[in-house]
Amino acid sequence: MFQSIEIENFRGFDHLKIEDFKRCNLFVGDNNSGKTSVLEALCCSTNEGMTISLPALNNQREYSYLWPNFWRSYFKDPENKEGFKILVHLAKDNAIEESQLYKVNLLNPTESIQVDKISNVEEKVNQDGVTIEISIFSDFIALDQSKAKPRWEPRPFQYYRKGKTEEGQYRTHLESPNVTATKFSEAGILNFITATVSYRQTRLTRLLSELIESKNLDSAIEKMKIVFPELKSIYFSKDNEIICDISLKDDIPIALLGDGFRRAILIIMSMFRIKELQFSEFILIDEVEAGLHYTALIDLWKAIHQAAKELDVQVFATTHSMECVNAFTEAYNQLYADDDSDDLRVYRIARNEKQEAIARKYDRERLNYIGQTGWDIR
Repeated sequence: MFQSIEIENFRGFDHLKIEDFKRCNLFVGDNNSGKTSVLEALCCSTNEGMTISLPALNNQREYSYLWPNFWRSYFKDPENKEGFKILVHLAKDNAIEESQLYKVNLLNPTESIQVDKISNVEEKVNQDGVTIEISIFSDFIALDQSKAKPRWEPRPFQYYRKGKTEEGQYRTHLESPNVTATKFSEAGILNFITATVSYRQTRLTRLLSELIESKNLDSAIEKMKIVFPELKSIYFSKDNEIICDISLKDDIPIALLGDGFRRAILIIMSMFRIKELQFSEFILIDEVEAGLHYTALIDLWKAIHQAAKELDVQVFATTHSMECVNAFTEAYNQLYADDDSDDLRVYRIARNEKQEAIARKYDRERLNYIGQTGWDIR
């Protein structure tokens, strides 16, 4: 698990250090304060290949144009020869196991970057590191899902529908011409849920297929029911559409359900799928409350808190909503009312009088005080 992160010359940050991460972490702050940039930095720091995911994230934001100076936008000062740096400390059972430094330099021409990874920074071990070069006009194009070919394997499975068990089949994952790059990109894309993503047939198809294959779908549905008690099952139709049984007379394609429903389903599916990935055990959610009515937020956070603990997945999310912050705390309090555990944090990204980026930290005790007094920390 991440314990801390230190960022230099990345996006809008000259320097930012955030410490004492817990299992569930929520970032608040003004528009353009850097909340999403922190998520992107965490994405980059998983391993040296994850930087490939940055251009792919723009597809989720419904922006696929790759401008020539794309990589320059990730540097606060593109002329700084030191590039940008991301230092993370990874911990297990509250003890630091490893520190990793990622140094990213802009190459000439500016369509490429160089990524250096140095492990165990403080112990001065393995200083040779690992270096890769990523070109936006070579590697990323190979990740274009339109060039991947659907691979159909009629694998049977059973699903519960209207009081009886039926047979079905599901589609396996897409084949890509660039296996290594796709694995890195896949980890980043599946881990990162951007603010604009609610429904993409290919992504949900992939997630649902993997959950069926790993036999985790029933467990995921149990968590979904915390938010949507009317949900009974999710399955593939004979035409390979994702169908939901939500206790109505007829089952409904998920594409016809609301954005908030689809987004919550996507978050929970992603958490269960992430556990199967070899690259990371965390999820990044930008504007977690998007599309959801405020009355559903406590139940959503209950599902996220429970799944995070059971699956050993670390959660990083952003919000603009004080209702979401209070729901984040209240859900945790309801789940763990009888113990003094403190496995959540809220960080407010702001600027001090010198316009330096800072992260103000709020633990469970302070969050309870904020909820009682109505103090707004957004």
